Amino acid sequence: MPADEIYTENYSVGKLFEQLREDKQRYPEQMSRRYGAWSRLLALFRLVYGGGSHGRMRIPARHGYLFDPARYPFLTARDAHGEVPHVPDGTIFEVLQRLLMVDEERRATALWTWSRSAAYMKQ
Repeated sequence: MPADEIYTENYSVGKLFEQLREDKQRYPEQMSRRYGAWSRLLALFRLVYGGGSHGRMRIPARHGYLFDPARYPFLTARDAHGEVPHVPDGTIFEVLQRLLMVDEERRATALWTWSRSAAYMKQ
């Protein structure tokens, strides 16, 4: 993904997670009544699939399997009434947190495996 500030501040999942984490610390009881994060993820998914540009930021269309709205209709962002489904920000935060924890566990496992291998090789 581009290193452009427009992407980083407005589309990146990392920035979204940081903002949701801050919101959870400030307004923990309101996270189940806030709904902006899902729309932001949908915008990112469309951008990855179809490409786009804004100023200097350019993202080529990927047209991949994972973000194909024909394959996954929920990516069209509309329910039967044409509305964006209401997915609470708290739910998005928990999903992202769990995904990042899996990544941290993989890194910890890789580090442990590497350190054990390095110790074995020194013997």
